[in-house]
Amino acid sequence: MRCFLLTLMFGATVLNACAPAPTTAEGCAVVQTHAIAFSGASTSDLAAGDMVEARSFGPDCATAIVTLTFRAADGAPLWTFAAPARKVFPETTAGAMDSVAALQGMDTQLRRWVRVMVLTTADQPRWAPISAAAGSPPLPETGPPAPPWSTPFDQATYADLRERALPMACFETSPDAASCVYWEAAAGEALLFLEFQR
Repeated sequence: MRCFLLTLMFGATVLNACAPAPTTAEGCAVVQTHAIAFSGASTSDLAAGDMVEARSFGPDCATAIVTLTFRAADGAPLWTFAAPARKVFPETTAGAMDSVAALQGMDTQLRRWVRVMVLTTADQPRWAPISAAAGSPPLPETGPPAPPWSTPFDQATYADLRERALPMACFETSPDAASCVYWEAAAGEALLFLEFQR
């Protein structure tokens, strides 16, 4: 009622002073970027045209979401991975850290996470020893790879993708797991190649 009376007396500007205060910004908004050569695109000065963007967002770092996005030179997303920060960086998000320490910890983790190295699909193991490389029994000549490895492809397709030596980047999805995606120029998109436990 008081705000209404003040408005009548002094005009609309007083009414704005009675409005609710705006909400505060998110408490764990951190972004890191890193240039890579993934899709084969380049900038006008022939530098790598693609970029990896690591981002966290949420009310605090303990409950934040983190994303890792591969982007083309025009900013279009090529591939995105998203997960709760506590699953990707459990040590950074554990406990009740003060906001400054939490942001510094998240910034350090994203700075490391974003530095994805581009290899090729030929750098992954052949089908037969794919699980033996991780200490598991050798795979049979046919059939899907055994844990801790998995791929969405059958043996012939996997072998073909290895043979073609396509651009591939691997990144951690938790302290003991990682995923690898490759660039398929013919389709103009990034696709999952392999997931593994370390």
